[in-house]
Amino acid sequence: MPWKETSIMDQRISFIRDYLSGDYTKKALCMHYGISRPTGDKWIQRYRMYGLEGLHERSRRPHGYPPPHQPSPAGSASATPPQGGSDPDRPGRGGQGIPNDDEGGGELAASFERLRDRQASSRVYSLVHSSISLPP
Repeated sequence: MPWKETSIMDQRISFIRDYLSGDYTKKALCMHYGISRPTGDKWIQRYRMYGLEGLHERSRRPHGYPPPHQPSPAGSASATPPQGGSDPDRPGRGGQGIPNDDEGGGELAASFERLRDRQASSRVYSLVHSSISLPP
């Protein structure tokens, strides 16, 4: 016996037909058709508002788009975005104390390298002194 193929529209019409018959609860119908109760409510509402045309698949495209960016007047306070951090006494990006490359980044990179070397030597030590014997 071949598989029974139904389109989405056929399933929605069947759902509405079964709902209007009054023989089934909305919860039972949603479980039978494999949809959530809010989706079942949406289909019923669209059928009541628009009839069978309301059951067709709708576009998911936004109804509108935000207006294009309008440049602010040259003399306004928001004409240029602020540069640097929020606190001028703290160096770095965004006032977070993270140094830029030209603000001591070499020291930070060196400390990361030392940390990486320590972690690598720790892994080697644990492999050498572990009770697991490695194949030659």
